[in-house]
Amino acid sequence: MDKGIDCASHQGTINWPAVAASGVEFAYVKFNEGTSSSYPTSAPQFNGATAAGLVTGGYHYGRPTQSPITSAAAFAKQLKALDAIEEHLPPCLDIEVGSGVAAWVKTFIAELRRLTGSQRVMIYSGVSFFKTQLGEGWMDPDLILWLAHYGKPPGQPGYMSPRVAIHQYSDAGKVPGITGNVDLNVAIWPLEQILGDDVSLTPRQDAMLTAAYQYLTGSADLVPPGEPWPGWPTLQGGTDESLSATDYARRANTQLNALAGAVAQLKQQATTVARPVLPPQLSAADVNRIAAAVVALLESKK
Repeated sequence: MDKGIDCASHQGTINWPAVAASGVEFAYVKFNEGTSSSYPTSAPQFNGATAAGLVTGGYHYGRPTQSPITSAAAFAKQLKALDAIEEHLPPCLDIEVGSGVAAWVKTFIAELRRLTGSQRVMIYSGVSFFKTQLGEGWMDPDLILWLAHYGKPPGQPGYMSPRVAIHQYSDAGKVPGITGNVDLNVAIWPLEQILGDDVSLTPRQDAMLTAAYQYLTGSADLVPPGEPWPGWPTLQGGTDESLSATDYARRANTQLNALAGAVAQLKQQATTVARPVLPPQLSAADVNRIAAAVVALLESKK
């Protein structure tokens, strides 16, 4: 997975050649916030990262208390001014505050597409906020996700679907060329796929792929907010647990390993148990002699 960072004004001046030399391959740069069409470090950071050979893109920090139309216009102005649309990471809306923001986000994206011509748009959010405030049910195939969940293994944000392209897994990273902490990301999709605009899935195909992924992973995250995860029907003789196919396979593997160990232990015990001592075998002659002795003894008692 390709390594990336995202930066804003608190990273200040960055030594981008040093960043590139450390193995970082892509960077998202904050372009603006709310309805403001300027940000102090957007141009030097974006231009520096691009010149150093990183795959770059710009993001807008959304303020749902402000107009989505004006906010999208401010972002589009920065994208055009920095020539950050063609051959760059998709324009990204950072949405992590507010309540009931789905309608605001839809309006923002529609206006951004109209102004820039960029159909592919990245949406950044924390996993918990995304699940409770947005969800995927309304999204078209050109919308892809960049999700933050710290403490999770890189590439495993705790919410997965076919449109999750980037995972931000730390906000306390250390990277040569940057003073202080910086956010760390990994690209789950290949960067070439994130950059591309040739999405061929229809909405129905996208829904089918999502459903298949959900079935295989057992992900409750794709259920609309407020609706319980139904799980799979209980099989006869089974439990009422809602396990994914992977979990079932792992459990079966664990049980088979335990059974194999128990069988091996029983075999070992069987080889160490002492065999019973059997009486010696008597020959026919021995039997006849014993019989004759018994008869003689009985005759003597008459």
